[in-house]
Amino acid sequence: MNTKLIGITGQAGSGKSFVGSVLKKQAIPVINIDNMLGDMFDPGTNIHRKIIEIIGTEVLNIDGTINMFELTEIIKKEKWVSNLVDWVIEDEVDSVINRIKIAFNNNEIKIGALESTNLLNTKIKSYLYKIIFIQCDDSIRFDRMVLRGISSQIAKRIVNNIFFIDINEIDYFINNSNNAIDTEKQTLKIFNKIMNGL
Repeated sequence: MNTKLIGITGQAGSGKSFVGSVLKKQAIPVINIDNMLGDMFDPGTNIHRKIIEIIGTEVLNIDGTINMFELTEIIKKEKWVSNLVDWVIEDEVDSVINRIKIAFNNNEIKIGALESTNLLNTKIKSYLYKIIFIQCDDSIRFDRMVLRGISSQIAKRIVNNIFFIDINEIDYFINNSNNAIDTEKQTLKIFNKIMNGL
């Protein structure tokens, strides 16, 4: 069996996790790839050193860890940074994605999902069968981030950063600016289209 991977992406606070939870109810395993890849950015790793060489220390938190929100925003704005970061993490990404696919295939999972803010700007995109982009009003995104404990200052900076996407790279859009029921309906409609296309 060759498991197909769906990408769930969108800006911070757009509702990727909610869409993922709807897919989980349909027995689709959803993996937050940012969490899986996070360890490779830890201080002392080769990737951590190379990121600092490429971008500088302004991407670091006080404790020396990489500020993933800051890195994400820089990657979105600067294509050359995106290309270099992709190059730096390419082998690790290949390894992680291949482990996920092997696990899915071994469990005879027909379709799985990867959730990440950075799917469109990284090599991960090349592994995806379909990409779902979650859209949401900036004011709602801001409120969600603050509720999660992100400071108002950082949330405002994240919301105000320009996010460029190539709509040709995206298969489906979900507008998550309304209520949960509406978002769930949109997600299920897309899920059915994807499953019918397999």
